[in-house]
Formats: sequence, structure tokens, C-alpha cells
Amino acid sequence: MSVTVIIFVYVIDFDEWKTMFDAIEMQRVANGIHVKPYRNVDEPGAAYVIGSAASKEVLIVFITSPQRMKIQDIGTTTSQPVITFLEEG
Repeated sequence: MSVTVIIFVYVIDFDEWKTMFDAIEMQRVANGIHVKPYRNVDEPGAAYVIGSAASKEVLIVFITSPQRMKIQDIGTTTSQPVITFLEEG
């Protein structure tokens, strides 16, 4: 059963963060992860990623991958991501 994920993080510059996010699109797709980035209209430094994957485990492996961690470690974010996994009830 697939899962939906919502990831929230504060970013310094949404456009810079999104450029890095877009750069690893091929890795996400190769892992069956389909997500889109969103910027909070009222709080431009608040970024959200919403999408789906085959399982929570697939998402965790990707989220902790060196390619994805680079986005967090390079200084484009100002908070740890808050990750919520959802499944249909």
C-alpha cells in the first residue's frame, strides 16, 4: 500500500532550496517517489513537500540518502524537517 508524505521545513531562500530539490528529481522518480514542493503563501520561508511513495521504508531510505541530506546540510534550511506519513484509512 502506498503512503502519502508531508514534509515541512523552514528555508532561507525558497528558490535556492527548490533548485536543489529539483536537482534530485531523477533519484526520487527512480525510487518511485512522486512529490511536489510548495511555498506557504503567508510565510515564504515555510516549505512543504507533499507526495507519495510505495512505502514508508522507501521514503526513509531516500530521505536519509546522501543526495537528499546535502540539501539539509548545505545550509538552505533553518530547521530539521518535520515528516508526517499518512495512509488511507
